[in-house]
Amino acid sequence: MAVCNSRPKEKPPFIIPGINRTDQDSNQNCRKLADLSADELALLLQKIEFVYNSRVPAIERQILNHAALSEELKNSSCSPNKMKHLLQNSSLLGHAEKYGLLQGDTVFIEFGAGRGRLSYYVAQIMQERDDYLLLLVDRASQRHKFDNKLKESPTLCKRIRVDIADLCLENIPDLHLYKRVVSLGKHLCGSATDFALRCLIGYDKMEDRKGDSAAGILMALCCHHRCDWNSYTGKDFMLAQGFTAEDFNVMCGITSWATCGPAHSRETSTPKEHDDTYTDGRRPLHLTLTEDDRQIIGRNSKAILNYGRQVYLENQGYKCKQFEYVTEETSPENVCILANRATQDSTS
Repeated sequence: MAVCNSRPKEKPPFIIPGINRTDQDSNQNCRKLADLSADELALLLQKIEFVYNSRVPAIERQILNHAALSEELKNSSCSPNKMKHLLQNSSLLGHAEKYGLLQGDTVFIEFGAGRGRLSYYVAQIMQERDDYLLLLVDRASQRHKFDNKLKESPTLCKRIRVDIADLCLENIPDLHLYKRVVSLGKHLCGSATDFALRCLIGYDKMEDRKGDSAAGILMALCCHHRCDWNSYTGKDFMLAQGFTAEDFNVMCGITSWATCGPAHSRETSTPKEHDDTYTDGRRPLHLTLTEDDRQIIGRNSKAILNYGRQVYLENQGYKCKQFEYVTEETSPENVCILANRATQDSTS
């Protein structure tokens, strides 16, 4: 039998398996939401309400637009789905400009880039400059990439295929040639957000920087039901509030309540009653919540998890804000986090 003597391709140096993961306190065997009795769930909901009301700052709505998307936003032939993406990108870039993130001598990293639409608009904004680099990061291969439209300046745009959990920015060639790194992300799902934050903090702690290093972060947050305790960056905050790894696991399930209800398409204003059944292994126990109750609890749970990430960044020397950057009608996942180095005053 002939034996293929081809060798596996060597991984590029920027791939270091598990570098942005932690190996402590895995919650894979923790109970899930459906495993709790009604009494256990009621106690957890009380804790969520208390922590949200006492520890989590209110989030202001700040919907911005960027001139780079103005013509597309005027296009009446846009499909509703495309218009929603345009509104999200326009507001995110409006925040990036307002808070001084769109400068030269910068590497713009789009985590979870997908087709790279957000980076494409950054390139349009920066088209008069040549002192920047777009780095698009995604673990999947993409068709119809927007970066294909940037062929005129291929040296200003690079795409790498890697799981963010394994990404070491320090080992990407030429990154150190730029003064600062700005991270962008639109709907970076679940634990991918935590991997990206840990990736940036790891890069920031390296020595011999040319300048400000990881100077800015702007990420839209979503898919909290896909978070896990092992990778979550806000563990210290959660533990300080009395939450356990098991509580966290259940809260990840509860966050789905914020986005799964037809809150924006109701035909009547009368709240629908949900008769949710939880089983403790002996008999069914009933806990009745209105649809509005569920959505409020879900959003509050998401806010707690987001604030834990904010505390993590603040403990690393960042100054942070969160905004509702679009309406819930545009996207129920409508919160973004902005972080700048605390030595800067651009988040004020």
